[in-house]
Order: sequence, then C-alpha cells, then structure tokens
Amino acid sequence: MIQQLSQPIPAGIAPRTPARDRSAPTKTAAAQAVGACSGLSTFPHMLCALRECKSAAMSASPKCVRGRQIEQARLARMERE
Repeated sequence: MIQQLSQPIPAGIAPRTPARDRSAPTKTAAAQAVGACSGLSTFPHMLCALRECKSAAMSASPKCVRGRQIEQARLARMERE
C-alpha cells in the first residue's frame, strides 16, 4: 500500500517552476536582513544589527535610521556632561 516516491510524471503535466526569482530583491529585503539577527541574545543581536545597518542596502531601513538617531542623541548627551 506504500506508493513509490519516484513515480514518473505523467506526460501532460509540466514540472513546477518557482513563483519568483529568489535572488531578486523585494520591498521587504531590508526588514528580512534585520530579522536575520532576531534569534540572537541581546548583545549579539545589537552587534549583528549594527553590522547590517552599515551596508548600503540597509542604511535606509526604519530600524537603522532610528538606531542612528538614538546613537547621535547618546553622543550628544555624553558631550554635554
């Protein structure tokens, strides 16, 4: 009763093709790159996000822009002290 997995494909059926080219960038490519750091603990996550935000493709992402704003505010506070 077990079907064999290597059965031939019927003559009238074409093999499946991917829905889109996986190497092509998408609108959410930047978000996915930052999301790649999400499985890490706190400190490694911060280092990973900083490294990702240094790339040209990621520098305009909202998370990277906000991170730069926070860093600039921190540096300004340190200079005032």
